[in-house]
Amino acid sequence: FFFFSNSETNISIKQKRIHSSIFYATMNIFRLSGDMSHVFSIIVLLLRLRVAKNAHGISCRTHELFLCVFVTRYLDLFTTYYSFYNSAMKILYICTTALVIYMIK
Repeated sequence: FFFFSNSETNISIKQKRIHSSIFYATMNIFRLSGDMSHVFSIIVLLLRLRVAKNAHGISCRTHELFLCVFVTRYLDLFTTYYSFYNSAMKILYICTTALVIYMIK
């Protein structure tokens, strides 16, 4: 029969939270490859817009919807910090989508 003080219980709960946040912060190879392919496609699109100097065949409306999706999906950027990588990728997606819309218009 053991008695645990309130502080010992809180420490174990804090340790569990830290352990779970470390577990979720590790990089997954599939997420990394998906993010890098997304960044590569954005770079290709931006280069195509710059070289061709026209937006023939690229839908501005679709990219405006992408921007709406990214902004609403990444609202937790202002409330929760997960990692530098996560925050940087969210900001990159929002900014590059806005840049694509600017370059199309």
